[in-house]
Amino acid sequence: MRRYKTLSLIIPLLFLLGGCDWVRSTLGMPTSQDLDKLRYNAMMANAADSAAAKKDTVAITADSLATGDTLASVPVQEKAGMNQPETATSARFYVIAGSFKEEANAAKMDGYLVKNGVKPVRLLFKNGYIVVASSAHENANEAYAAMRKLLELDFSPEDVWVYDTKQKLHKE
Repeated sequence: MRRYKTLSLIIPLLFLLGGCDWVRSTLGMPTSQDLDKLRYNAMMANAADSAAAKKDTVAITADSLATGDTLASVPVQEKAGMNQPETATSARFYVIAGSFKEEANAAKMDGYLVKNGVKPVRLLFKNGYIVVASSAHENANEAYAAMRKLLELDFSPEDVWVYDTKQKLHKE
């Protein structure tokens, strides 16, 4: 009987210690920091590949944003495969259509936006998510108005939100 009690205590203890970084490093397994570095490097490699693959982009200047133009109002060249997103501009507010861990899902949202005449903007968040925005604005009222317009589209997800860059959740 005493053996069973001892075993019933030792087995859960082994499971608890199996997740410990010290035990993992002692056994030669990757620690949580090692796994985070691998995930981060893979995400950055994917982002670099997609940035290198981008050939035709629409230039967004600070002047066009200051006049209140949105990314939706910038003419998009109609070319095959022209669904590459913009990188972040200097705007303060972004209308976020979705945030994704997987590049393929972000590319799918980019496709939906381009199909509906919107040039997507991508932001990389510090937590590893790829955030796809439909427009960028200097004024919060304009951003919320653009969010309401986006919600009227057929494909639009219900969880559209406005991101304020003062929160500093994104990578510069």
